[in-house]
Amino acid sequence: MLLAIDTSGPDCSVCLMAANSPKPVASITETLGRGHAERLMPMLEALLEQGHCPWTDLTHIACTIGPGSFTGLRVGLATARGLALATGLPATGVGVLEAIAHPVEGPVAVAMDAKRSEVWLAVLDDRPQDVSAPRPLLAEPSAHTIDDAAKFISNAGWKVTGSGFSLLHEINSTLSLAKGGTVHPSPKIEDVARLAWNRFDTNSVLSLSALYLRAPDAKPQAVASAATPGVG
Repeated sequence: MLLAIDTSGPDCSVCLMAANSPKPVASITETLGRGHAERLMPMLEALLEQGHCPWTDLTHIACTIGPGSFTGLRVGLATARGLALATGLPATGVGVLEAIAHPVEGPVAVAMDAKRSEVWLAVLDDRPQDVSAPRPLLAEPSAHTIDDAAKFISNAGWKVTGSGFSLLHEINSTLSLAKGGTVHPSPKIEDVARLAWNRFDTNSVLSLSALYLRAPDAKPQAVASAATPGVG
């Protein structure tokens, strides 16, 4: 039984999914905004109870690695790493942009609102003939200004999915939402679980290391103090 965790955005989501199963055995999603650290472990306990699954029945662990909230990613990844270390179970990361693209048909540009007039952007090709394999990347995850991203997507003619769609559409109204696309900022946890099984099946696991596409907003106090005239 695979345990999947996503704390990359406003949602705190967990699910249990058996191998080759079309639906989760159990799943819980709460839209928190903040407070993932306080809610994650109680949600995991509730999830295992809901799925009638003791901790000893877990066989694999997965967690989203980003991009996303710095604090949220740290909470999920620290929990996943701790569980993997304590249990010795195999673990994999799952890209957030990859998970958001998963339900979409055809090649798609995934754009997430990154604030600061930027979007996080990746482009994924259509699903391969072997549906158990991850979708090939046509453009690696990276940060772009909204203007640059809109031009890049428009020139290539891609459909769009993700929370950045409305920002891009304001710049270029010819851009369209992909079939099966979403503007929700968090991926569906069942898609995270499906992609995790894909990675285990194809021996393409990712390390539980956060994918940060820019530096955090918060700066160490010592650096801030040193940069302030007359302080020190």
